[in-house]
Amino acid sequence: MYDVVWIETAMDNLDDLFLAEDGTTQNRLVGIVHELNRRLAHSPHEEGESRDGSFRLTFTELLAVHFWVDEAKAAVRVLAVKRYGK
Repeated sequence: MYDVVWIETAMDNLDDLFLAEDGTTQNRLVGIVHELNRRLAHSPHEEGESRDGSFRLTFTELLAVHFWVDEAKAAVRVLAVKRYGK
């Protein structure tokens, strides 16, 4: 298991995205983030596409998420999140 940590700027971006949506989409976002955190905690190397080194990029139903896998600390750091899709 990996600890999943969203850095402050990624959380701020997610908050901004959340507040810009209607209630139905906000509920979808909550579920999407919950499921993404579960997948990242269990198997981050299977999530998304590899980038430079231990950096990865994944796309969910509504989000593009850039993250880094820190093997030494058994942690995943979510670095950035953007709106993606409909």
